[in-house]
Amino acid sequence: LELDEFEDWLGRCRPAVLGKEGVAIAADTGEGTLAAILSAAAREDDGDHGDGSKNDPGMEENSISSKQRNWVKGVGEGRLDEDNLSLYLRFSEGVDEDDNWKADGFTDLTKHAHLARLYGSELASVEATTSSVDEGEEGKVRLLYDVVYQEGAPRDQPTGLVVEAPRGGSLDIGMLHNNDQHTITGRQRCTIELWYHLPQAHTMTDEIILVRRSLFYEDNDDASKLCLPDEKHNTLWELAVLPTGLLELRTGAGSVVTSVMH
Repeated sequence: LELDEFEDWLGRCRPAVLGKEGVAIAADTGEGTLAAILSAAAREDDGDHGDGSKNDPGMEENSISSKQRNWVKGVGEGRLDEDNLSLYLRFSEGVDEDDNWKADGFTDLTKHAHLARLYGSELASVEATTSSVDEGEEGKVRLLYDVVYQEGAPRDQPTGLVVEAPRGGSLDIGMLHNNDQHTITGRQRCTIELWYHLPQAHTMTDEIILVRRSLFYEDNDDASKLCLPDEKHNTLWELAVLPTGLLELRTGAGSVVTSVMH
C-alpha cells in the first residue's frame, strides 16, 4: 500500500493499491488521469519533454523566466485580506433592468477582473439578497444580489457560473503547486466563501454542486459541460451539498471528506 499525496486539501488519508488491481481502480476513479496531470506538470517544471530529452541549462533558465513573467504575482502574499482576494462576486449587475447579465455575465470586483459566464440563464433570476452578508455602506460598495435558479431545473441542462482559471492566473491555486516549483507557497492553499440557500427538503432529491475545478484539454471544449453535475471526467475537485444537507469535498483521485451534522 502507498498513501496518496493530496496534502493541500485532504492530507494523507487514503491508501492506494499497487499493481494490476491498483491500475484497474485508478481507471475507474479517475486517479490515473490526475496522476498523469501531476506527472506532466512535474516534467514541465524539470524541463523534461517526456521523450527522455531535457532542456539545456540556458534554455531551462529562459523557459522558467518566461513562465514567471506569465504568472500573476503576489497571489496569497498580501498583508490585507482584500489583497489576497482572487475572485469576488456580488452580482451587482442585478440592478440592471435590461437583464444584460444574462448575456454579458458577472464582473469580478477584485483587481484581477475575471468574468463569470452564466449558463442556463433562462432558468435564472437575480434578486435582492436574503443572505446575512454585510451589504456594506451604501454608495461605497456595489449592491449585493443573489443568483437564483428555478427549482426543478433539468439535470441534463447546464446551469451555473463558469470562471476561467488559466495556469499561472490568480485562480490557479490549491492544486498542482509545491515547494520545488517556481510557484510560490501562497498558492498551495485557499479559502472559498459562498452563501447558498437550498430548496425545500422534500424537493431536493439530488446533490447540488456548489463549486468545482475542472480541466480543459482542448481549446474548443464546451465550457457548458462544466455546469453539468454528472460531467466529472475532467474534475480535479468539487464541493457538493447532499440531499441530507451535508457538504462533501471530492477529488478526481477518489478521495472524499464529508461534513458532520451537529
